[in-house]
Amino acid sequence: MSLYLVTGGLRASDTTTRGYDAEGNPLWSADHGTTVNGVSIGPSGEVATGGTRISDTTTRLYSPSGDPLWTADHGNTVRGVSIGPSGEVATGGNRVSDTTTRLYDSTGALQWSADHGNTVNGVSIGPSGEVATGGNSVSGTTTRLYSPSGDPLWSADHGAAVRGVSIGPSGEVATGGNRV
Repeated sequence: MSLYLVTGGLRASDTTTRGYDAEGNPLWSADHGTTVNGVSIGPSGEVATGGTRISDTTTRLYSPSGDPLWTADHGNTVRGVSIGPSGEVATGGNRVSDTTTRLYDSTGALQWSADHGNTVNGVSIGPSGEVATGGNSVSGTTTRLYSPSGDPLWSADHGAAVRGVSIGPSGEVATGGNRV
């Protein structure tokens, strides 16, 4: 049975993440340890969650059957999480020590950190490993695109706080946010 849907939410009775099949039948549940703000399903069915910081854990990767594979600390609350084509995991969240965005490889090893300049609310990994972030405005910038190695490629202003961002199959970036 394939995993089709995962949900994350507020912590209640040690369950913050659930996996469901295509018919809505629960397959597994797990506890991230606190509130989950972002969830992503990878190409092999692995599940990444990002949430409120507790005990130096903000990011978790689960196997398709819900077994924890690794945990990492973004350094502050994670607001968005994305799994890329090679199983890499990007997180975006509240600004701490000039870091809002992190990229981990498929084993949980930190690859790079970058500063969007303000809180990141959404993050997406593209087909070539590029990472897009969307967040609160700072100096007219709400959207950034980074190379797979973490170098900034471009910045743009959505006109208001970006809440979600996605990279398409040809590298195009779409954002959605607050109405100006």
